Amino acid sequence: MGFNYGLEKKKFDEEWKKLRKEYEAAGMTQESIQKLYQFDLSAFNYRRAAANHEQPLCGAMVDGVDNGCEDQSALLNKFLDELSITDEYTFGTGRFSWIEKTEDDELYERLKKLDDSDKELLTLLAFDGYTRREIAKIRSVSEQAIGKRIKKLKEFLFLV
Repeated sequence: MGFNYGLEKKKFDEEWKKLRKEYEAAGMTQESIQKLYQFDLSAFNYRRAAANHEQPLCGAMVDGVDNGCEDQSALLNKFLDELSITDEYTFGTGRFSWIEKTEDDELYERLKKLDDSDKELLTLLAFDGYTRREIAKIRSVSEQAIGKRIKKLKEFLFLV
């Protein structure tokens, strides 16, 4: 429903008749009262313009109740795909939750494709602060093997 200018202006004028009397009784000058009136009138006109030129984006569930105006909102129907996103990130609290916090979408997709062994290697190196030598000892492999694996991971993740 649009802005009913006649009805709203009538309410505004009646309210201002009361306010004008209150302000005069309080001892305000006519000039000060007129400035307040002009300010309120400009706010009234802004609300009227906004009501006439803005279209609400209906169709959302509010407190579990559909407000039922999705068919009335041409803008919502036109831009629904642009306004909607599907969040594919699921923040976890597990050992590899740092992957979920990656902001680079391409890197995130590549990290998801890694097997747990490679994810664990990156976690030990980057987050747990182990050296290549310490990781080699933990995995019972040579330091060179860890170095080669890290090089392959770097190439895969950053397409070097």
